[in-house]
Amino acid sequence: MGRQTAAAALAAVTIGAGLLTGCGSDSGGPTVGAPSSTSTSSSTSSSSSSSSSSSDSSSSSSSESSTSSDTSSSSSSSTAANFKVGDCVVSTKDYSVTPCTSGHKLEVSAIVDGTAYAKDLIKRKAWANFTCQQQAYGYLGGSVNATRFIADSVPTSASPDPNKLICLIALTKEDDSGYEIVTTANKGALKPAGAFNKYKLCIKGRASDDNPVIIGCDEPHASEAVGAKLTAPFGAPFPGPSIAQQAQAFCRPQVKKYLGNVERSDLVVAENHAGEPNWTKQGNQLYVCFVQTADGKPIKGSLAGIGKKPLQR
Repeated sequence: MGRQTAAAALAAVTIGAGLLTGCGSDSGGPTVGAPSSTSTSSSTSSSSSSSSSSSDSSSSSSSESSTSSDTSSSSSSSTAANFKVGDCVVSTKDYSVTPCTSGHKLEVSAIVDGTAYAKDLIKRKAWANFTCQQQAYGYLGGSVNATRFIADSVPTSASPDPNKLICLIALTKEDDSGYEIVTTANKGALKPAGAFNKYKLCIKGRASDDNPVIIGCDEPHASEAVGAKLTAPFGAPFPGPSIAQQAQAFCRPQVKKYLGNVERSDLVVAENHAGEPNWTKQGNQLYVCFVQTADGKPIKGSLAGIGKKPLQR
């Protein structure tokens, strides 16, 4: 795969993100070649979004987002490494394994059998995307699609074994302009109390608007991600029109808990979900939950645990 951004990940979700073409890269969607053996399984992808008051259900709206990236290539400039889970990898231009204390952009989150859908590259791409997102949840210990972490994978051109899918994770920059260069391992990064707030996505305007712009959460913003749900198994049918209701049913308690077990009329629940093409063709079987200001105007600071305190404008 090449690099993808959090907006792309979100775009896969909002247009119907990664989060979200869910799969990320230093340049685009997954680069998936056919392995030397075959297997079976099924897949899907597009996007839209809806919102409702955090204290009462309300309107629904369509949302679309864009993909951006760190310039990079999906092919390796170095000899393919014998990857292990937990290895740190230089970048999408150089898939060399490096000590995690050295500057790097990628980390191996899983190595799984990669022989699925060998004769159907579209379905294989969707399967690889879904699988690496699913593995990222376990590796990082949290709702990856609601954070700046993103799933990626080693392209077959850089893999020592074409029959293995080598899943990666990366941390996008706060301004969503590319992958961060980090000097530590990120396994379990979302598990500690409060860790989610360090990495969550924040949107300049309403998350339910078209083309949401991801910014750093220390900047004035109108929306904050609170969680996400990846719908298993791969190939689960697209729910159709009921997906908005399903997402709202999942997101409303997530938002209430995030705010400090309160409901407020000045904050609304929003959800961005993968529309049918993105669900079926990209493997983005997910939705992301947000809380956003009812008037769309920015706030300062975090909404986490705000309770009944006034919004900081």
